[in-house]
Amino acid sequence: MRAAGRMDSVPMPSPKVEPTAVVVPFGVPNERRGLGLGLAALVHGFARLHGESVALAQIFGKRQDEPDAAPGPVEAFIPPNAWRDLAGQGSAPADVKIVLTGSFEPPDGSGGMLKLIAFDARDGTMRSQVDVHLDGDRAGEAIVDAVQTVCSGFGGETGELSALRDLSWDAMESVLRAERCALHDPSRGGPHDRLAAMLHLGRAIEEAPGSRYPAGRLAVIALDTALGPASDRRIAEAAVRAVMRAVADAPDQPDLLEAMGALQVRLGHSLEAEATALAGIARDASRPRLYVVLSEARRARGDVEGAKRAVQEGVARAPKDSYLGVEHGTVLALTGDLAGAERAWLDVLSREPLYPSAYTSLASLASKRGDAMMAQMLVDQALAGKPEDAGAVLALAQSLAQTGDAREAIASYARVESMAPRTQIAAEAQRARFALKEPMASQEVDSLIRAATAAGTDARALDALSVRARRLAMEHATWVAWHAFGLVERRRGAWASAREALVSALAASEGCSVVHVDLARTYVKLGDAEAAVRHAERAVAIEGETPRVLGALAEARVAAGTRAAGEALLARAIALAPDDTELREIDATLRRPSRAPGMVARAREAIAKITGR
Repeated sequence: MRAAGRMDSVPMPSPKVEPTAVVVPFGVPNERRGLGLGLAALVHGFARLHGESVALAQIFGKRQDEPDAAPGPVEAFIPPNAWRDLAGQGSAPADVKIVLTGSFEPPDGSGGMLKLIAFDARDGTMRSQVDVHLDGDRAGEAIVDAVQTVCSGFGGETGELSALRDLSWDAMESVLRAERCALHDPSRGGPHDRLAAMLHLGRAIEEAPGSRYPAGRLAVIALDTALGPASDRRIAEAAVRAVMRAVADAPDQPDLLEAMGALQVRLGHSLEAEATALAGIARDASRPRLYVVLSEARRARGDVEGAKRAVQEGVARAPKDSYLGVEHGTVLALTGDLAGAERAWLDVLSREPLYPSAYTSLASLASKRGDAMMAQMLVDQALAGKPEDAGAVLALAQSLAQTGDAREAIASYARVESMAPRTQIAAEAQRARFALKEPMASQEVDSLIRAATAAGTDARALDALSVRARRLAMEHATWVAWHAFGLVERRRGAWASAREALVSALAASEGCSVVHVDLARTYVKLGDAEAAVRHAERAVAIEGETPRVLGALAEARVAAGTRAAGEALLARAIALAPDDTELREIDATLRRPSRAPGMVARAREAIAKITGR
């Protein structure tokens, strides 16, 4: 089980925390697969218990009627006894308090049905339940009422879920299909299929042009698709086309106009972006993001004075909007008013002490001025806003590094290491500090890792690499250098030497999950199953249930004599990353000398009983 959802922009993942409540993808008829997962994704996105999101339980299984198909998320009604079985096998977290499950029959023709129950995961006590009839015209209202009722029964809240109340079934089905496609897919490291999500939302807008939710959701996904770090021009243009079609169907939705303008700026279509922003302002002059788009479009053409007029009009209407405040500072800096730019960015930080783009802009200004005091002030302000937030200082250090202030960036990375020892954030800070402070040595370490993992490296070459790697590790006592030495020794089969290198890497930075994974696998080779389990479990605590970590834990569990638990863990890892060659190698190793029945079949036996598939 993984808690999944929209992904957030953070420097490093937070430590894994067991969710208080989970929602299981609802059981649906075979021909409507995907809708149960989409509805569960909506619940995950809106429902809260004690301020925490209700996590989404993605339980992977293989359909009995499709034996050759890859494992996929299970959509099924999971009663209390079945949940206890899954938790006992390690296929679901043991510390969950509330489980929300149910069955969903879409209203095709004569009508449909939605049954939801929430039970206490510890003793199976029913906390709330609801059965509602669904008809095509008022499907959104019935679904919203049912979710709100069952969540209120265990003390949960549903936030803005009521925005879907006005949807008919045709529009609601498209929204659910979109949410399934937008859901985070661990095997892809991002949404399952963003383009399909946008197409589904476009159909929802066509069915319900006056509804706020489909338009706003399409705007968010389109912007994430086009402006994300892994985007390309083809994807960005597809996002623009999707939004343009939606604007034609729902011309009065300001979210869509904002998104289209921002996408046009991204693609370099500044004239079109300016026209879009002006059209949006003519419809609703209170939207601050439209003034930002207008300013960005004019800046892109070199019209700084026009950008200044746009942003000043926006600030006059929305003086406390942080996004607009950052753009205001950017424009002032372009006009040469650096003091005014600094005031604008500091004003943003006075309202939102950890606003990333304000920090980046101020760090850039400090770098241009050679102002070490300004950089130090930014660190101090970050600590004043959240004195124990090492992630904020890491973000600041990354900004300083990007703007060329290496000395202050190195100092900030060192501060992160002292603030949050034994964490993944500290490990990332040490890696970045090493790369910035010793660039030549860092590049040599990278080249060692590439050579050590290359398929054609022979034994003589590995021996030479071992000498180089040991020298680097002794000269630069960072986890990065010791880890590289450990990888070389693992490739040579020098398991005792690899163990010592990896132990030294953890002595330099104990919170590095990749080192714990490699050390766990090394201890398996050395026959120390207890140590292997200990390091694999530590990697899970740091990184969460990623395929790499689950594979290491599976191997360690089998070595410790708990084969069934190990097989279940490996099945989950392979379901998350079916093309991962390392996981397949672990599977092949565990299958020797004899195993019956197969690992995947045994690991999913309980799921097959639940789903009847």
